[in-house]
This record gives sequence, structure tokens and C-alpha cells, in this order.
Amino acid sequence: MDKFATSGLTPLRSDLVDAPYAAEFPIVLECRLLQTIEIGLHTQFIGEIVDVKAESDMLGKTGSPTS
Repeated sequence: MDKFATSGLTPLRSDLVDAPYAAEFPIVLECRLLQTIEIGLHTQFIGEIVDVKAESDMLGKTGSPTS
């Protein structure tokens, strides 16, 4: 299933990772997968944040997220 088509979100291509992100999201963390660990019925994904995209109204005067 095409999750973007089903949800109505707009996919945008990342410059740093091989995965799209949604244009409608005000904050995006782009991560590079480092490791996967099988934990019983679940899989734990460990990654490194390589880029952060945030709309300016989501940030305070110092550039930090607002509360």
C-alpha cells in the first residue's frame, strides 16, 4: 500500500537519507539506521539523527522548540 496516497500527505525527498518525509509535518527528524535488534515479538531500531527540519513558528527566539 502507498501510505502517502492513502493518508493524503505529500512526500518530499530527503537529501541525506533514503526515505521520504511528509511536507505537512511541522517538525521532521531524519535518521540514519545504525542497528536493528530483535526483541521477542518486536524490533528495536537504533538510529542517528542526521538532520532536523522545523517550521520557524515551532521554534522560540533562541532556535529551540517552544513549549
